[in-house]
Amino acid sequence: MHRTLSEASFLETPGRTRTETCAAALKTTPRVPKRVAFAPKTLSLCIRRVFLFAFVSVIHFPPLFQFSSALETSTMNTMKTKSPYHGVSSDEQKYTQLLFQNVPGFTRSKLKPEYALIAHESRVYGGLFGWTNTLGAYVVSPGMNKATILMTMVSMNTNAKSYVPSPGAWRFAFVLDGQCSIRYRDEDAEAEVTREDLKAGEYFYFPMNVEHEIYTDEKNQCELVMYEAFTKPKLNGTPDEFPTGQKVIVGETDALPNIETPGEIFRLKKLLPQTLEYDVNFHVMDFAPGETLNVKELHHPQHGLVILEGQGIYRLNEDFMPVQQGDVIYMGPWVTQWYGALGKNRTRYLISKDTYRDPLRDSNP
Repeated sequence: MHRTLSEASFLETPGRTRTETCAAALKTTPRVPKRVAFAPKTLSLCIRRVFLFAFVSVIHFPPLFQFSSALETSTMNTMKTKSPYHGVSSDEQKYTQLLFQNVPGFTRSKLKPEYALIAHESRVYGGLFGWTNTLGAYVVSPGMNKATILMTMVSMNTNAKSYVPSPGAWRFAFVLDGQCSIRYRDEDAEAEVTREDLKAGEYFYFPMNVEHEIYTDEKNQCELVMYEAFTKPKLNGTPDEFPTGQKVIVGETDALPNIETPGEIFRLKKLLPQTLEYDVNFHVMDFAPGETLNVKELHHPQHGLVILEGQGIYRLNEDFMPVQQGDVIYMGPWVTQWYGALGKNRTRYLISKDTYRDPLRDSNP
């Protein structure tokens, strides 16, 4: 007489050790006579060896099982610099070191009418219209959900140059890795301004219709996350009356002070001025492991979010989803949202938020 216990269905009971769980399972497993065993011992051994070979092949020879990849690794940048945000970049070698690897046929990406999670493995890179020596992956765009923003992961090779955004659109970019430079027309000074060697954590904002260029030299590559959207009419103005007084903003995240957040424990930095001229702001939020949002937010402004560091659980309506560095989340108006940081390191994410505009016009353009 013998007892059967399937290792494949093994599940530890909370509060019990494995030994205790196995012992309890053995006591409750029915006895089966040897004469009705389902397979000879030799066949069972062969099956085990086949599964062992398959398992080892997946672990050590993933190309045999990964028939295609969303990333064109032959044309992606392999960054020489390794910033804290390097895992957000297009460098797939770094991404494979993260917790959720490219398991064949599996993705955490999810698209719903109100929100979306775009995991790193789901990015598709291609040429960006008008840009030179640059690839991009659109991760949020108008037409998906209720989005009115365009969010792009940008991979600039050496000697790369940007192209202008659509007329009437502002552009914001955050440097993830490498170095790039910008030049733009300062109308107040009536002169061209150049800012060189912008590094990870630095950012820039160009108001609508400001002439500018983002570029790299012959030695440097650069990875950016870029946001674009059409500027909305000014608050309390006519539909064709747009705000004036917006300035080009260039800054460094860690040079900014934290802003008080009553009732919350996370650290918050706001990257743009909090004035009526700007219809958007960008927040950098830091959570230590174990810290969470106190408020379960539910509001009108949309969000475009990228996780720069760390991992945790993000709630979107009824979904509680594991997320990590490099993941992008879009949240439309009136999506329940909450975050809890896990792991051993902090979470830092960059998130856009609509500001100082009329929700009636958002709903009835």
